[in-house]
Amino acid sequence: MKDFIIKSLFTSVICIVIGLLFLVLPSADLVNFVFNAVGIIVIAINIIPCIYFFALARTNERLYSLAVMYLIPVILGFVIIFNHYLALAIILGVYLIFEPILRIIILKDKKKQIIKEIPYFLIALVLFFVPTATGDVLNIGVKVFGGVILFFGVLGVVYNLLSVKNDGGTSGPTKKEDHGDIIDIEYKEL
Repeated sequence: MKDFIIKSLFTSVICIVIGLLFLVLPSADLVNFVFNAVGIIVIAINIIPCIYFFALARTNERLYSLAVMYLIPVILGFVIIFNHYLALAIILGVYLIFEPILRIIILKDKKKQIIKEIPYFLIALVLFFVPTATGDVLNIGVKVFGGVILFFGVLGVVYNLLSVKNDGGTSGPTKKEDHGDIIDIEYKEL
């Protein structure tokens, strides 16, 4: 169990370091790094299947649809790398449009739900037509994210140190605990 505590403390310290980096470093640099990393990962995951299916599509035309399905994330990866705010605006805008539409479709009182969803549609329109507005929101989001990670890291360290202190260095039950009698109850199905 000491290994678990050591690993948990190590994870908490990593969270503290990442949280401090998000709070201390300029958010523009972090945003560039995160978006570039995400874009490269998206491209790396999808480029080989894209090339593979385009190569196979020469013999089987039905595979062109799969090739295009992998080409779209590759293009999105380049958009994420070269135009962060536009990519974020499109992703958030699409999310803020489709989720309210799904809620309107699912719920029975559609008129009342449409009125509740109007703010989401307006925010989505603003994100689509004013993508530079997401820059300030993104910078604030980076700082809030860093603060939350830092908080959970500190909380993990405090929790682990208190558990070590209370358990005397061992974690988990040291003696068999009595949970009482288990009662078996008969029931009849209706």
